[in-house]
Amino acid sequence: MRITVRSMQKRNSKESGYQKLFERNFRKTMLKKFSWSAANREKIMRTIGRFEVFDPVLDWDYQAVCGCEVNGYEHLNHNIRQNRLFERNGHLLYRQQLSSASKINQVTDGYEMWLLEDMSIVFTYFCCMKAKCQGKQESLIYRYALGKQLPWEVYMNLEAILRSVSEQVWYARRSPKEEYDEV
Repeated sequence: MRITVRSMQKRNSKESGYQKLFERNFRKTMLKKFSWSAANREKIMRTIGRFEVFDPVLDWDYQAVCGCEVNGYEHLNHNIRQNRLFERNGHLLYRQQLSSASKINQVTDGYEMWLLEDMSIVFTYFCCMKAKCQGKQESLIYRYALGKQLPWEVYMNLEAILRSVSEQVWYARRSPKEEYDEV
């Protein structure tokens, strides 16, 4: 049995090509897909310019972006992920909730912005239902792939997107990750 640990030295290396590709695609998505004012465009450019040196492939966790996810009651194996929406795994950059309804169960819907492993940015529409049963929470998430475009009528909060991505970059550089792989 051999155990390998992700090297911190590798994480502290010079700016990677992945970071440049991520920043270029993020800038392009933010500037071209949304109609922002000149002041907001300037804010986007300043925020991206302040990103620290990081490698999105090494520093962020990626998972399959699935059309259906069921979570809860691990002892009954209710952790199900089915119907991959994209060929590559993704990292959730931002989730914007549109509406919420609650009586016994909580139901929400909205849009998500994902970064795929090839550094492309894609969007999904989601609907999530959460229920508490015997003190434990179960959830069902349904996602629909929108691809690289959002419907024109969708408004996304610029401040929240930039804050979310900036915080994820900041935490990626400050939380040491160790991965143990048994070979």
